[in-house]
Amino acid sequence: MKLEYVVGGLLILFGLVSAVRSLASPATADERRIRLLIAIHDAAKAMFWISLGGFFVLYAAAEEQEVVRWLVLVPIGMAAIRLLSASVLSRT
Repeated sequence: MKLEYVVGGLLILFGLVSAVRSLASPATADERRIRLLIAIHDAAKAMFWISLGGFFVLYAAAEEQEVVRWLVLVPIGMAAIRLLSASVLSRT
């Protein structure tokens, strides 16, 4: 078994646990805008881990790794969304 499958599976599991924890304790803010930003922040956190794990799994499964290398931009995008939402939340 390739190490990439193990790492990818663990990262996906970590992302699923993060999503379940976020859903278990929803935001209790009064303002809709703040609740939306918190939901975006939590979703981006879970999707960061899931997409990073998916990248590792696809990288291991692909015959030509050059084809899937661009998929690393998805976790980077999720991290950017999380950073932007946290920045806006800190100003409110």
